[in-house]
Amino acid sequence: LSSVAMSSLNDRDCVLTAGAAPRAQLKLWDLRSASKVAAANFRHPFSGAAYTTLSPNPTHPHQVLAGTTDGEVVWFDLRRVQEQGSGNADVVACLKAHEGDVLALRHHPVAPQYFFSAGADGALLLIEGDKGNCYAERLGNCGVGVHALAVHTESNSIVGASRNEQLLVVQGVEQTAAGSRYYNM
Repeated sequence: LSSVAMSSLNDRDCVLTAGAAPRAQLKLWDLRSASKVAAANFRHPFSGAAYTTLSPNPTHPHQVLAGTTDGEVVWFDLRRVQEQGSGNADVVACLKAHEGDVLALRHHPVAPQYFFSAGADGALLLIEGDKGNCYAERLGNCGVGVHALAVHTESNSIVGASRNEQLLVVQGVEQTAAGSRYYNM
């Protein structure tokens, strides 16, 4: 597995897991079920790329972002997932964000229509998403893969970290280049 996240779906506590092997699946596990089989499985909707990282929406737990090995961020709506079987998740949007693996995703904790993506290409992106339309803006690049992200709302800062302890710090970002504000919404 490459990532695990908690979410709620239809008043059930669920665990989402992402597999890193080629053609690996995003799986949804119902914590109340005694079954050792995932309640639902989702392959990449278009290319079959493996999933690398997950970020559930903090205010809409039925929505989750998944990064892939081909540089895409896939935005899923899990409301249509059936309780048993392969399930059926809606793809709200799919955005080619990075050259190489997407290594980390984080929703903005206060305004989750904004999220941050980091990749093997060293780029840190701010992505604004609303009803399937996505706008991406590069906030910085450290030249090596960014494997972890943290968002601090009080200081309006985003920190990306690489495996060699290199930090990419972006401070004071209050709006996108398109003029949308994302702090204190």
